[in-house]
Amino acid sequence: VGGEDVHSNVEAIHKEQESLESGNEQRLSLRAHAILEILRTDLLSTDPMMKAVSYRLLDAILIHDRKGQFVQLLADGGILNAALSDISTAGATAEVILFPARESARHLYALEAMLEALFRVASSRQANGAERLIRAGLIGAVNACRAISLPISDSRHGKTVTDEFMIEGSQLRYNHPNVSEPTQRERQHRILAPLLRLMTTVQCALPHSVDVQTQLVEFLEGHEDMVSHVLADNDGYEASHLASNVTELALLSTILAHCLGKYLWTSTKNARNSSNGHGTPDKYSMAGSSPLALKTPKDWNENGRTSVTMLLDKVLPRVVTLLERHCGPAAKAPCKYRERIRQLRAENTPGGRAEASVIEKHLLQFRATISLFIRRLAHSGRFWLSVTKEGRKHLDPKPSLIFMAQVLLQAVTDWNDSETSRKGLMQKLANVHELAAAALDDVVESLSVAPYEGLQNLSHRHRRNLALKALSAALRQCQQNSALLLFIVENTLEVIQMNLEKGQKTTEITHAGMVEDRYAGRNEQETARLARELERPLARIKTMIDECDEKEMEYANTLVRRIEYVLL
Repeated sequence: VGGEDVHSNVEAIHKEQESLESGNEQRLSLRAHAILEILRTDLLSTDPMMKAVSYRLLDAILIHDRKGQFVQLLADGGILNAALSDISTAGATAEVILFPARESARHLYALEAMLEALFRVASSRQANGAERLIRAGLIGAVNACRAISLPISDSRHGKTVTDEFMIEGSQLRYNHPNVSEPTQRERQHRILAPLLRLMTTVQCALPHSVDVQTQLVEFLEGHEDMVSHVLADNDGYEASHLASNVTELALLSTILAHCLGKYLWTSTKNARNSSNGHGTPDKYSMAGSSPLALKTPKDWNENGRTSVTMLLDKVLPRVVTLLERHCGPAAKAPCKYRERIRQLRAENTPGGRAEASVIEKHLLQFRATISLFIRRLAHSGRFWLSVTKEGRKHLDPKPSLIFMAQVLLQAVTDWNDSETSRKGLMQKLANVHELAAAALDDVVESLSVAPYEGLQNLSHRHRRNLALKALSAALRQCQQNSALLLFIVENTLEVIQMNLEKGQKTTEITHAGMVEDRYAGRNEQETARLARELERPLARIKTMIDECDEKEMEYANTLVRRIEYVLL
Protein backbone atom coordinates (compact mmCIF):
# COMPACT_ATOMS: atom_id res chain seq x y z
CA VAL A 1 0.00 0.00 0.00
CA GLY A 2 1.69 3.18 -1.17
CA GLY A 3 4.97 1.30 -1.40
CA GLU A 4 6.94 4.09 -3.06
CA ASP A 5 5.77 6.69 -0.53
CA VAL A 6 6.59 4.38 2.37
CA HIS A 7 10.04 3.64 0.95
CA SER A 8 10.85 7.32 0.43
CA ASN A 9 9.67 8.27 3.92
CA VAL A 10 11.68 5.51 5.60
CA GLU A 11 14.69 6.26 3.41
CA ALA A 12 14.59 9.93 4.46
CA ILE A 13 14.54 8.95 8.13
CA HIS A 14 17.47 6.55 7.66
CA LYS A 15 19.52 9.18 5.84
CA GLU A 16 18.88 11.73 8.58
CA GLN A 17 19.82 9.21 11.27
CA GLU A 18 22.94 8.15 9.39
CA SER A 19 24.01 11.78 9.00
CA LEU A 20 23.62 12.40 12.73
CA GLU A 21 25.52 9.23 13.67
CA SER A 22 28.34 9.98 11.25
CA GLY A 23 28.68 13.49 12.66
CA ASN A 24 28.77 12.20 16.24
CA GLU A 25 31.32 9.55 15.33
CA GLN A 26 33.57 12.04 13.57
CA ARG A 27 33.55 14.51 16.47
CA LEU A 28 34.25 11.77 19.03
CA SER A 29 37.01 10.26 16.90
CA LEU A 30 38.89 13.56 16.72
CA ARG A 31 38.84 13.92 20.51
CA ALA A 32 39.01 10.25 21.58
CA HIS A 33 42.34 10.45 23.42
CA ALA A 34 41.42 13.68 25.21
CA ILE A 35 37.97 12.39 26.24
CA LEU A 36 39.35 9.14 27.61
CA GLU A 37 42.11 10.96 29.47
CA ILE A 38 39.45 13.03 31.24
CA LEU A 39 37.34 9.96 32.04
CA ARG A 40 40.24 7.76 33.08
CA THR A 41 40.56 9.16 36.60
CA ASP A 42 36.87 8.65 37.37
CA LEU A 43 36.73 5.21 35.70
CA LEU A 44 39.53 4.04 37.99
CA SER A 45 38.20 5.92 41.02
CA THR A 46 37.44 4.15 44.29
CA ASP A 47 34.33 6.30 44.74
CA PRO A 48 31.42 4.15 43.46
CA MET A 49 29.25 7.12 42.45
CA MET A 50 32.04 8.71 40.42
CA LYS A 51 32.64 5.32 38.84
CA ALA A 52 28.92 4.88 38.10
CA VAL A 53 28.55 8.28 36.42
CA SER A 54 31.75 7.90 34.38
CA TYR A 55 30.80 4.41 33.12
CA ARG A 56 27.35 5.68 32.13
CA LEU A 57 29.03 8.44 30.14
CA LEU A 58 31.40 5.89 28.59
CA ASP A 59 28.41 3.74 27.67
CA ALA A 60 26.81 6.67 25.84
CA ILE A 61 30.08 7.30 23.97
CA LEU A 62 30.53 3.64 22.96
CA ILE A 63 27.13 3.66 21.25
CA HIS A 64 28.68 5.94 18.60
CA ASP A 65 32.07 4.16 18.49
CA ARG A 66 31.32 2.25 15.28
CA LYS A 67 35.01 1.84 14.36
CA GLY A 68 36.04 0.50 17.76
CA GLN A 69 38.53 3.29 18.48
CA PHE A 70 37.49 3.73 22.12
CA VAL A 71 37.48 -0.02 22.73
CA GLN A 72 41.08 -0.19 21.52
CA LEU A 73 42.06 2.66 23.85
CA LEU A 74 40.24 1.08 26.82
CA ALA A 75 42.11 -2.19 26.30
CA ASP A 76 45.50 -0.53 25.84
CA GLY A 77 44.95 1.67 28.90
CA GLY A 78 44.18 -1.27 31.22
CA ILE A 79 40.66 -0.03 31.91
CA LEU A 80 39.02 -3.28 30.74
CA ASN A 81 41.15 -5.29 33.17
CA ALA A 82 40.34 -2.87 35.99
CA ALA A 83 36.60 -3.10 35.25
CA LEU A 84 36.67 -6.91 35.33
CA SER A 85 38.57 -6.82 38.60
CA ASP A 86 35.94 -4.47 40.07
CA ILE A 87 33.11 -6.75 38.86
CA SER A 88 34.76 -9.76 40.48
CA THR A 89 35.26 -7.93 43.77
CA ALA A 90 31.92 -6.11 43.94
CA GLY A 91 29.88 -9.04 42.69
CA ALA A 92 31.24 -11.33 45.35
CA THR A 93 29.99 -8.99 48.09
CA ALA A 94 26.52 -9.87 49.34
CA GLU A 95 25.87 -6.36 50.61
CA VAL A 96 25.57 -5.09 47.02
CA ILE A 97 22.18 -6.76 46.92
CA LEU A 98 20.99 -7.37 50.46
CA PHE A 99 21.57 -4.22 52.45
CA PRO A 100 19.52 -1.06 51.76
CA ALA A 101 22.31 1.23 52.92
CA ARG A 102 23.48 4.24 50.90
CA GLU A 103 26.96 2.85 50.33
CA SER A 104 25.77 -0.56 49.11
CA ALA A 105 23.31 1.08 46.70
CA ARG A 106 26.11 3.15 45.24
CA HIS A 107 28.15 -0.01 44.65
CA LEU A 108 25.09 -1.51 42.96
CA TYR A 109 24.80 1.43 40.54
CA ALA A 110 28.54 1.27 39.78
CA LEU A 111 28.39 -2.48 39.06
CA GLU A 112 25.34 -2.07 36.83
CA ALA A 113 27.01 0.77 34.88
CA MET A 114 30.19 -1.28 34.36
CA LEU A 115 28.25 -4.27 33.02
CA GLU A 116 26.30 -2.07 30.60
CA ALA A 117 29.51 -0.45 29.31
CA LEU A 118 31.19 -3.86 28.86
CA PHE A 119 28.16 -4.97 26.87
CA ARG A 120 28.95 -2.14 24.42
CA VAL A 121 32.57 -3.30 24.32
CA ALA A 122 31.55 -6.88 23.54
CA SER A 123 29.25 -5.60 20.78
CA SER A 124 32.17 -3.94 18.96
CA ARG A 125 33.09 -6.40 16.21
CA GLN A 126 35.43 -3.90 14.55
CA ALA A 127 37.68 -3.90 17.63
CA ASN A 128 37.10 -7.61 18.47
CA GLY A 129 35.63 -6.48 21.77
CA ALA A 130 34.30 -9.90 22.81
CA GLU A 131 37.65 -11.57 22.18
CA ARG A 132 39.46 -8.86 24.16
CA LEU A 133 37.11 -9.39 27.12
CA ILE A 134 37.60 -13.16 27.06
CA ARG A 135 41.39 -12.74 27.01
CA ALA A 136 41.12 -10.28 29.90
CA GLY A 137 39.28 -12.88 32.02
CA LEU A 138 35.60 -12.01 31.64
CA ILE A 139 34.21 -15.47 32.45
CA GLY A 140 36.33 -15.73 35.60
CA ALA A 141 35.15 -12.32 36.80
CA VAL A 142 31.52 -13.22 36.14
CA ASN A 143 31.89 -16.59 37.88
CA ALA A 144 33.04 -14.72 40.98
CA CYS A 145 29.91 -12.54 40.89
CA ARG A 146 28.04 -14.50 43.56
CA ALA A 147 25.48 -11.75 44.01
CA ILE A 148 23.40 -13.06 41.09
CA SER A 149 22.85 -16.41 42.83
CA LEU A 150 22.02 -15.14 46.30
CA PRO A 151 18.67 -16.21 47.80
CA ILE A 152 16.53 -13.10 47.84
CA SER A 153 13.34 -11.71 49.30
CA ASP A 154 10.63 -10.12 47.16
CA SER A 155 8.96 -8.00 49.83
CA ARG A 156 9.49 -4.27 50.38
CA HIS A 157 9.16 -4.29 54.20
CA GLY A 158 7.67 -0.80 53.93
CA LYS A 159 11.08 0.90 53.85
CA THR A 160 12.06 3.92 51.79
CA VAL A 161 15.14 4.71 49.74
CA THR A 162 17.99 6.25 51.71
CA ASP A 163 20.15 7.14 48.74
CA GLU A 164 20.43 10.81 47.83
CA PHE A 165 20.83 10.04 44.15
CA MET A 166 19.89 7.20 41.82
CA ILE A 167 20.91 6.48 38.24
CA GLU A 168 18.14 5.41 35.87
CA GLY A 169 19.38 4.68 32.37
CA SER A 170 21.73 7.54 31.63
CA GLN A 171 19.85 10.00 33.87
CA LEU A 172 21.05 11.04 37.31
CA ARG A 173 18.10 12.11 39.44
CA TYR A 174 17.36 13.03 43.03
CA ASN A 175 15.45 10.50 45.10
CA HIS A 176 12.47 11.77 47.00
CA PRO A 177 12.57 10.35 50.58
CA ASN A 178 9.08 8.82 50.18
CA VAL A 179 9.97 6.70 47.13
CA SER A 180 9.67 2.98 47.90
CA GLU A 181 12.95 1.17 48.40
CA PRO A 182 13.84 -1.28 45.59
CA THR A 183 13.27 -4.85 46.69
CA GLN A 184 16.07 -7.37 46.75
CA ARG A 185 14.54 -8.84 43.61
CA GLU A 186 14.73 -5.47 41.82
CA ARG A 187 18.30 -4.94 42.98
CA GLN A 188 19.36 -8.38 41.77
CA HIS A 189 17.74 -7.82 38.38
CA ARG A 190 19.78 -4.63 37.90
CA ILE A 191 22.89 -6.83 37.96
CA LEU A 192 21.61 -10.07 36.45
CA ALA A 193 19.98 -8.64 33.30
CA PRO A 194 23.04 -6.70 32.02
CA LEU A 195 25.32 -9.58 33.02
CA LEU A 196 23.28 -12.12 31.00
CA ARG A 197 23.07 -9.64 28.12
CA LEU A 198 26.86 -9.34 28.19
CA MET A 199 27.29 -13.13 28.17
CA THR A 200 24.90 -13.66 25.26
CA THR A 201 26.70 -10.96 23.26
CA VAL A 202 30.07 -12.61 23.82
CA GLN A 203 28.60 -15.99 22.92
CA CYS A 204 27.09 -14.70 19.67
CA ALA A 205 30.29 -12.85 18.75
CA LEU A 206 32.40 -16.01 19.19
CA PRO A 207 30.02 -18.82 18.16
CA HIS A 208 32.73 -21.26 17.07
CA SER A 209 35.00 -20.96 20.10
CA VAL A 210 34.88 -24.23 22.02
CA ASP A 211 36.82 -22.54 24.83
CA VAL A 212 34.09 -19.92 25.25
CA GLN A 213 31.36 -22.58 25.17
CA THR A 214 33.22 -24.66 27.78
CA GLN A 215 33.63 -21.63 30.05
CA LEU A 216 29.93 -20.82 29.67
CA VAL A 217 29.03 -24.34 30.79
CA GLU A 218 31.22 -23.72 33.85
CA PHE A 219 29.37 -20.43 34.40
CA LEU A 220 26.00 -22.23 34.28
CA GLU A 221 27.25 -24.91 36.66
CA GLY A 222 28.72 -22.36 39.05
CA HIS A 223 25.45 -20.43 39.14
CA GLU A 224 23.07 -23.38 39.20
CA ASP A 225 20.88 -21.66 41.81
CA MET A 226 20.46 -18.67 39.51
CA VAL A 227 19.60 -20.90 36.55
CA SER A 228 17.00 -22.79 38.59
CA HIS A 229 15.59 -19.56 39.99
CA VAL A 230 15.14 -17.91 36.57
CA LEU A 231 13.74 -21.04 34.90
CA ALA A 232 11.29 -21.51 37.79
CA ASP A 233 9.51 -18.39 36.48
CA ASN A 234 8.03 -17.76 39.92
CA ASP A 235 4.37 -16.77 39.79
CA GLY A 236 4.61 -15.10 43.18
CA TYR A 237 6.30 -11.97 41.88
CA GLU A 238 4.50 -8.67 41.69
CA ALA A 239 3.03 -7.67 38.32
CA SER A 240 5.63 -4.90 38.10
CA HIS A 241 8.37 -7.57 38.10
CA LEU A 242 7.10 -9.46 35.07
CA ALA A 243 9.19 -7.37 32.66
CA SER A 244 12.29 -8.31 34.69
CA ASN A 245 11.30 -11.99 34.78
CA VAL A 246 10.78 -12.37 31.03
CA THR A 247 13.93 -10.40 30.21
CA GLU A 248 16.02 -12.82 32.29
CA LEU A 249 14.17 -15.81 30.81
CA ALA A 250 14.87 -14.66 27.25
CA LEU A 251 18.57 -14.01 27.91
CA LEU A 252 19.22 -17.20 29.87
CA SER A 253 17.35 -19.38 27.37
CA THR A 254 19.55 -17.90 24.62
CA ILE A 255 22.67 -19.02 26.49
CA LEU A 256 21.20 -22.47 27.10
CA ALA A 257 20.05 -22.97 23.50
CA HIS A 258 23.36 -21.91 21.96
CA CYS A 259 25.67 -23.34 24.62
CA LEU A 260 24.05 -26.73 25.26
CA GLY A 261 22.76 -26.83 21.70
CA LYS A 262 26.34 -26.34 20.47
CA TYR A 263 27.21 -29.62 22.10
CA LEU A 264 24.15 -31.38 20.69
CA TRP A 265 23.94 -29.95 17.21
CA THR A 266 27.01 -28.57 15.52
CA SER A 267 26.54 -29.44 11.85
CA THR A 268 24.58 -26.35 10.80
CA LYS A 269 26.52 -25.70 7.60
CA ASN A 270 24.33 -28.01 5.52
CA ALA A 271 21.19 -26.29 6.82
CA ARG A 272 22.48 -22.89 5.77
CA ASN A 273 23.65 -24.08 2.38
CA SER A 274 20.36 -25.82 1.58
CA SER A 275 18.10 -22.99 2.69
CA ASN A 276 16.21 -20.49 0.63
CA GLY A 277 16.06 -16.75 1.25
CA HIS A 278 13.72 -17.23 4.21
CA GLY A 279 16.01 -19.71 5.99
CA THR A 280 13.76 -22.67 5.16
CA PRO A 281 15.73 -25.82 4.29
CA ASP A 282 14.45 -26.59 0.78
CA LYS A 283 16.00 -30.02 0.76
CA TYR A 284 14.43 -30.92 4.04
CA SER A 285 11.06 -29.33 3.35
CA MET A 286 10.11 -32.11 0.96
CA ALA A 287 12.66 -34.80 1.75
CA GLY A 288 12.21 -37.70 4.09
CA SER A 289 15.40 -37.28 6.10
CA SER A 290 17.12 -34.43 7.83
CA PRO A 291 20.43 -33.08 6.46
CA LEU A 292 21.54 -32.46 10.04
CA ALA A 293 23.02 -35.06 12.32
CA LEU A 294 24.38 -35.14 15.86
CA LYS A 295 28.12 -34.64 15.88
CA THR A 296 29.79 -34.38 19.24
CA PRO A 297 32.59 -31.81 19.00
CA LYS A 298 35.95 -33.57 19.15
CA ASP A 299 37.36 -30.72 21.21
CA TRP A 300 34.99 -31.44 24.12
CA ASN A 301 36.78 -33.51 26.75
CA GLU A 302 35.04 -36.17 28.83
CA ASN A 303 34.41 -33.77 31.72
CA GLY A 304 32.84 -31.28 29.33
CA ARG A 305 30.52 -33.92 27.87
CA THR A 306 29.50 -35.07 31.36
CA SER A 307 28.84 -31.49 32.48
CA VAL A 308 26.64 -30.78 29.47
CA THR A 309 24.68 -34.00 29.90
CA MET A 310 24.05 -33.29 33.59
CA LEU A 311 22.98 -29.73 32.83
CA LEU A 312 20.59 -30.96 30.15
CA ASP A 313 19.00 -33.44 32.53
CA LYS A 314 18.37 -30.65 35.04
CA VAL A 315 17.30 -28.00 32.56
CA LEU A 316 15.10 -29.97 30.16
CA PRO A 317 12.08 -30.51 32.46
CA ARG A 318 11.99 -26.80 33.32
CA VAL A 319 12.34 -25.79 29.67
CA VAL A 320 9.42 -28.03 28.69
CA THR A 321 7.31 -26.57 31.50
CA LEU A 322 8.03 -23.06 30.19
CA LEU A 323 7.23 -24.20 26.65
CA GLU A 324 3.82 -25.44 27.75
CA ARG A 325 3.22 -22.37 29.92
CA HIS A 326 4.08 -19.58 27.49
CA CYS A 327 4.38 -20.93 23.94
CA GLY A 328 1.13 -22.84 23.51
CA PRO A 329 -2.39 -21.68 22.69
CA ALA A 330 -3.18 -18.50 24.60
CA ALA A 331 -6.85 -19.46 24.94
CA LYS A 332 -6.14 -22.84 26.57
CA ALA A 333 -3.26 -21.80 28.82
CA PRO A 334 -3.40 -18.08 29.74
CA CYS A 335 0.13 -16.70 29.91
CA LYS A 336 0.77 -14.18 32.67
CA TYR A 337 2.96 -12.13 30.36
CA ARG A 338 0.28 -11.90 27.67
CA GLU A 339 -2.26 -10.95 30.34
CA ARG A 340 0.05 -8.19 31.59
CA ILE A 341 0.52 -6.86 28.05
CA ARG A 342 -3.26 -6.68 27.55
CA GLN A 343 -3.67 -4.91 30.88
CA LEU A 344 -1.00 -2.32 30.11
CA ARG A 345 -2.34 -1.62 26.64
CA ALA A 346 -5.82 -1.13 28.05
CA GLU A 347 -4.41 1.49 30.44
CA ASN A 348 -2.70 3.19 27.44
CA THR A 349 -0.19 5.30 29.35
CA PRO A 350 3.36 6.06 28.14
CA GLY A 351 4.87 4.08 31.00
CA GLY A 352 2.48 1.20 30.36
CA ARG A 353 3.32 1.15 26.65
CA ALA A 354 7.03 1.07 27.47
CA GLU A 355 6.60 -1.86 29.88
CA ALA A 356 4.32 -3.72 27.44
CA SER A 357 6.91 -3.25 24.69
CA VAL A 358 9.68 -4.73 26.87
CA ILE A 359 7.54 -7.74 27.88
CA GLU A 360 6.35 -8.42 24.33
CA LYS A 361 9.85 -8.16 22.86
CA HIS A 362 11.46 -10.53 25.35
CA LEU A 363 8.54 -12.96 25.45
CA LEU A 364 8.81 -13.39 21.69
CA GLN A 365 12.59 -13.73 21.91
CA PHE A 366 12.10 -16.39 24.60
CA ARG A 367 9.56 -18.30 22.49
CA ALA A 368 11.90 -18.24 19.48
CA THR A 369 14.89 -19.41 21.51
CA ILE A 370 12.94 -22.23 23.16
CA SER A 371 11.77 -23.40 19.74
CA LEU A 372 15.41 -23.50 18.60
CA PHE A 373 16.41 -25.41 21.75
CA ILE A 374 13.67 -28.00 21.19
CA ARG A 375 14.66 -28.34 17.54
CA ARG A 376 18.26 -29.04 18.48
CA LEU A 377 17.17 -31.55 21.10
CA ALA A 378 15.04 -33.26 18.47
CA HIS A 379 18.00 -33.49 16.10
CA SER A 380 20.08 -35.01 18.88
CA GLY A 381 17.57 -37.81 19.42
CA ARG A 382 16.76 -36.64 22.95
CA PHE A 383 13.27 -35.41 22.14
CA TRP A 384 11.12 -38.27 20.87
CA LEU A 385 7.47 -37.23 21.19
CA SER A 386 4.36 -39.36 21.16
CA VAL A 387 1.21 -38.05 19.50
CA THR A 388 -0.64 -37.62 22.80
CA LYS A 389 0.37 -37.65 26.45
CA GLU A 390 -2.17 -40.28 27.42
CA GLY A 391 -0.65 -43.50 28.69
CA ARG A 392 2.85 -42.08 29.05
CA LYS A 393 4.94 -42.22 32.17
CA HIS A 394 4.22 -39.43 34.63
CA LEU A 395 7.93 -38.63 34.96
CA ASP A 396 8.38 -38.05 31.23
CA PRO A 397 8.28 -34.23 30.94
CA LYS A 398 8.13 -33.92 27.15
CA PRO A 399 5.03 -32.49 25.46
CA SER A 400 2.96 -34.25 22.83
CA LEU A 401 2.99 -33.77 19.07
CA ILE A 402 -0.55 -32.47 19.32
CA PHE A 403 0.67 -29.75 21.68
CA MET A 404 3.47 -28.88 19.23
CA ALA A 405 0.81 -28.54 16.51
CA GLN A 406 -1.01 -26.09 18.81
CA VAL A 407 2.25 -24.16 19.28
CA LEU A 408 2.49 -24.01 15.49
CA LEU A 409 -1.07 -22.67 15.26
CA GLN A 410 -0.39 -19.98 17.88
CA ALA A 411 2.76 -18.84 16.05
CA VAL A 412 0.91 -18.69 12.71
CA THR A 413 -1.94 -16.74 14.36
CA ASP A 414 0.51 -14.26 15.90
CA TRP A 415 2.28 -13.94 12.55
CA ASN A 416 -1.03 -13.09 10.90
CA ASP A 417 -1.71 -10.43 13.56
CA SER A 418 1.79 -9.01 13.15
CA GLU A 419 1.38 -8.78 9.38
CA THR A 420 -1.97 -7.02 9.81
CA SER A 421 -0.32 -4.47 12.13
CA ARG A 422 2.55 -4.01 9.70
CA LYS A 423 0.23 -3.24 6.81
CA GLY A 424 -1.68 -0.75 8.96
CA LEU A 425 1.55 1.03 9.85
CA MET A 426 2.60 1.12 6.19
CA GLN A 427 -0.75 2.69 5.30
CA LYS A 428 -0.21 5.43 7.91
CA LEU A 429 3.38 5.94 6.82
CA ALA A 430 2.32 6.35 3.18
CA ASN A 431 -0.28 9.00 4.11
CA VAL A 432 1.63 10.80 6.86
CA HIS A 433 2.16 13.93 4.74
CA GLU A 434 -1.61 14.31 4.36
CA LEU A 435 -2.43 14.09 8.08
CA ALA A 436 -3.65 17.14 9.98
CA ALA A 437 -1.87 18.35 13.12
CA ALA A 438 -4.30 16.60 15.50
CA ALA A 439 -3.90 13.30 13.63
CA LEU A 440 -0.10 13.61 13.78
CA ASP A 441 -0.32 14.20 17.53
CA ASP A 442 -2.44 11.05 17.88
CA VAL A 443 0.16 9.01 15.99
CA VAL A 444 3.03 10.26 18.16
CA GLU A 445 1.17 9.79 21.44
CA SER A 446 -0.18 6.33 20.53
CA LEU A 447 3.17 4.89 19.42
CA SER A 448 5.69 6.63 21.68
CA VAL A 449 6.83 4.95 24.90
CA ALA A 450 7.87 8.29 26.42
CA PRO A 451 5.37 11.08 27.18
CA TYR A 452 5.42 14.04 24.80
CA GLU A 453 4.32 17.33 26.33
CA GLY A 454 3.64 20.51 24.41
CA LEU A 455 3.09 18.88 21.02
CA GLN A 456 0.58 21.62 20.21
CA ASN A 457 3.38 24.18 20.51
CA LEU A 458 5.48 22.53 17.78
CA SER A 459 5.36 23.37 14.10
CA HIS A 460 3.50 21.11 11.69
CA ARG A 461 6.80 20.02 10.11
CA HIS A 462 8.26 19.08 13.49
CA ARG A 463 5.14 17.08 14.37
CA ARG A 464 5.30 15.27 11.04
CA ASN A 465 8.96 14.35 11.63
CA LEU A 466 8.11 12.96 15.08
CA ALA A 467 5.26 10.95 13.56
CA LEU A 468 7.56 9.61 10.82
CA LYS A 469 10.13 8.47 13.38
CA ALA A 470 7.50 6.86 15.60
CA LEU A 471 5.93 5.02 12.65
CA SER A 472 9.32 3.94 11.31
CA ALA A 473 10.36 2.53 14.71
CA ALA A 474 7.04 0.72 15.14
CA LEU A 475 7.28 -0.73 11.62
CA ARG A 476 10.83 -1.95 12.23
CA GLN A 477 9.75 -3.67 15.47
CA CYS A 478 6.78 -5.24 13.67
CA GLN A 479 9.04 -6.66 10.97
CA GLN A 480 11.36 -8.11 13.61
CA ASN A 481 8.38 -9.72 15.34
CA SER A 482 7.21 -11.29 12.08
CA ALA A 483 10.69 -12.71 11.43
CA LEU A 484 10.87 -14.27 14.90
CA LEU A 485 7.39 -15.75 14.55
CA LEU A 486 8.33 -17.37 11.25
CA PHE A 487 11.44 -18.75 12.95
CA ILE A 488 9.16 -20.37 15.57
CA VAL A 489 6.91 -21.75 12.80
CA GLU A 490 9.86 -23.36 11.01
CA ASN A 491 11.42 -24.84 14.15
CA THR A 492 8.12 -26.25 15.41
CA LEU A 493 7.20 -27.70 12.04
CA GLU A 494 10.58 -29.38 11.76
CA VAL A 495 10.23 -30.93 15.24
CA ILE A 496 6.84 -32.36 14.26
CA GLN A 497 8.17 -33.67 10.94
CA MET A 498 11.23 -35.33 12.47
CA ASN A 499 9.15 -37.05 15.14
CA LEU A 500 6.66 -38.34 12.59
CA GLU A 501 9.45 -39.67 10.40
CA LYS A 502 10.91 -41.55 13.35
CA GLY A 503 7.59 -43.32 13.65
CA GLN A 504 7.08 -43.98 9.93
CA LYS A 505 5.49 -47.14 8.66
CA THR A 506 7.70 -50.22 8.58
CA THR A 507 6.88 -53.53 6.96
CA GLU A 508 7.47 -56.66 9.03
CA ILE A 509 6.77 -60.35 8.60
CA THR A 510 4.71 -61.82 11.41
CA HIS A 511 5.14 -65.31 12.94
CA ALA A 512 2.28 -66.49 10.73
CA GLY A 513 4.23 -65.46 7.65
CA MET A 514 1.89 -62.52 6.91
CA VAL A 515 3.21 -59.13 5.82
CA GLU A 516 2.06 -56.46 8.28
CA ASP A 517 2.46 -52.68 8.40
CA ARG A 518 3.45 -51.31 11.80
CA TYR A 519 3.45 -47.74 13.06
CA ALA A 520 5.84 -46.85 15.87
CA GLY A 521 4.34 -44.92 18.75
CA ARG A 522 0.91 -44.03 17.37
CA ASN A 523 -2.39 -45.51 16.23
CA GLU A 524 -4.91 -44.45 13.61
CA GLN A 525 -7.10 -42.54 16.07
CA GLU A 526 -4.16 -40.51 17.39
CA THR A 527 -2.90 -39.89 13.87
CA ALA A 528 -6.30 -38.58 12.78
CA ARG A 529 -6.41 -36.25 15.80
CA LEU A 530 -2.95 -34.88 15.00
CA ALA A 531 -3.98 -34.37 11.37
CA ARG A 532 -6.97 -32.30 12.50
CA GLU A 533 -4.70 -30.12 14.63
CA LEU A 534 -2.32 -29.57 11.72
CA GLU A 535 -5.18 -28.64 9.40
CA ARG A 536 -5.85 -25.54 11.52
CA PRO A 537 -2.55 -23.67 10.91
CA LEU A 538 -2.70 -24.86 7.29
CA ALA A 539 -6.14 -23.28 6.85
CA ARG A 540 -4.96 -20.07 8.56
CA ILE A 541 -2.00 -19.69 6.19
CA LYS A 542 -4.20 -20.35 3.15
CA THR A 543 -6.54 -17.53 4.20
CA MET A 544 -3.55 -15.17 4.49
CA ILE A 545 -2.27 -15.85 0.96
CA ASP A 546 -4.85 -13.67 -0.78
CA GLU A 547 -3.67 -10.64 1.20
CA CYS A 548 0.07 -11.30 0.81
CA ASP A 549 2.38 -9.48 -1.55
CA GLU A 550 4.43 -11.49 -4.06
CA LYS A 551 7.35 -12.29 -1.77
CA GLU A 552 5.15 -13.15 1.21
CA MET A 553 2.89 -15.28 -1.00
CA GLU A 554 5.87 -17.34 -2.19
CA TYR A 555 6.96 -18.03 1.37
CA ALA A 556 3.40 -18.76 2.58
CA ASN A 557 3.01 -21.28 -0.24
CA THR A 558 6.26 -22.92 0.87
CA LEU A 559 4.83 -23.33 4.37
CA VAL A 560 1.62 -24.74 2.92
CA ARG A 561 3.61 -27.37 0.99
CA ARG A 562 5.60 -28.29 4.09
CA ILE A 563 2.52 -28.78 6.26
CA GLU A 564 0.82 -30.76 3.48
CA TYR A 565 3.92 -32.95 3.28
CA VAL A 566 3.74 -33.60 7.03
CA LEU A 567 0.04 -34.44 6.70
CA LEU A 568 0.87 -36.97 3.98
